[in-house]
Amino acid sequence: MQIRAADRLEDLVALQQLASRPWPSGGHHPGGLGWALAIDEAPAGLLVAVADGELVGWSGWEDDTVEVHVRGDQPTLAAELLGAELGEMSAPPAGVLVFEGDRAMAQLAEARGFRPDLARRPVHGMFHDAVAEVPSAPAGYRIRGLAAGEEPARVEAHRAAWRPATLPYPTGTRPVIPPDATSRFAHEYFRAVQRAWLYDPALDLVVEATDGALVGCCTVWWDPALRVAEVEPLGVVPEHRRRGLATALCMTAAAMVGLRGGHQVFINTGPREDYPVPALTYAAAGFSAVRRATVWTKPTEGGTAPRT
Repeated sequence: MQIRAADRLEDLVALQQLASRPWPSGGHHPGGLGWALAIDEAPAGLLVAVADGELVGWSGWEDDTVEVHVRGDQPTLAAELLGAELGEMSAPPAGVLVFEGDRAMAQLAEARGFRPDLARRPVHGMFHDAVAEVPSAPAGYRIRGLAAGEEPARVEAHRAAWRPATLPYPTGTRPVIPPDATSRFAHEYFRAVQRAWLYDPALDLVVEATDGALVGCCTVWWDPALRVAEVEPLGVVPEHRRRGLATALCMTAAAMVGLRGGHQVFINTGPREDYPVPALTYAAAGFSAVRRATVWTKPTEGGTAPRT
């Protein structure tokens, strides 16, 4: 067994394929994980475990919380990876992320003195059943797959949709953002996305306006083994928001899954007071929020972490 630092691009496909095996208890849908790796937004301190030339586990952390994911036939590996992460971090983690149904990780966290903490925001996901028919796009727009040669326009549509100063934070929660700040998404990131496992330009949906401009986009990561697709990311440029395009993209994704014999569409988000608009938009489209993971923390001195 070898535990080493991950190469987010060289290990991208193997990490995605590993994620497909234990879903949903394994945590990440392979599509969203591939997107995060391709655009360099994977967890920090990313480590992978390799046995007989095959990737069998990985770990990393975000902020102060560690997550560990291993193949089901490697029961002792989670402890090795957690120990390796503790050696990599400059300070002990405040929390360990435990996904619903991951009994091995729950037992390991408990053995290390961690307990479920209701004071920490859980990880949610939002789900919608597949549908049988492709919906009509709002008047004046067309939703379709990405065509050859449109990659530069696709990148610019994403950048416009995700310009930081235009994101819909509620009053009082908007972080300090320079008005001229731009999205970090760039052509080299999109090229990495295209190399990811499960990427299909026919499912990289774009919204075309009457003048031919691309004004919205979402990538549908269809995993036929799971029969579940993840939508990641989805965005509409500010001038075309509040016209039903986000809902239309979601329902088109649900139809694409249904036409392929799938049963669900997943979006890796949930209710948040500091940034509520995405979850509210998806809820209005018929998505339901499901608690997927809980942060476990160590009891404070003289007290205990609240149990679920």
